[in-house]
Amino acid sequence: MPRCTLCEAEDSLEEHFRVGPACASRLGLRILPPPRRPAVPCTRCNGLQFVRVLPRQYGTFPEALATEYGPRLHSIGVPMTLTAKPPPIHKHLVSANTVEEPQLFDGLGTVETYVCCGCGFIEWYCQDPAAMPIGDEYNTQLVDYSSPAPYR
Repeated sequence: MPRCTLCEAEDSLEEHFRVGPACASRLGLRILPPPRRPAVPCTRCNGLQFVRVLPRQYGTFPEALATEYGPRLHSIGVPMTLTAKPPPIHKHLVSANTVEEPQLFDGLGTVETYVCCGCGFIEWYCQDPAAMPIGDEYNTQLVDYSSPAPYR
């Protein structure tokens, strides 16, 4: 049985992903989707080798089991995203509805980066730009540079 490359526990790992599910969940590791960057040289130095990275963000959460000193905290990582959908809080009839701060898992627009091995230039790409919500509530705006007039 294959072993996790981080904790060396035996686990049913996917053939091309050598990290066990427990370690992957704690660190926010994911199987990489197909790359978004086109196979072209670096725009700064014409380098042809890149390190692809899915940046992660980390948060600390209380565990269900508390110690005598209070709740135990643990960190968890998730892929970095560009925006989040704020969850609504529905109040009773006598008070207005409001929103709660988004949780780490509510992100939209997962990003990936490519670091040029030659000069260190970093390019950022969104994995699914068509699914990005547009609006003030997401702090996003559609900027359209296309023109009805032909390009000259």
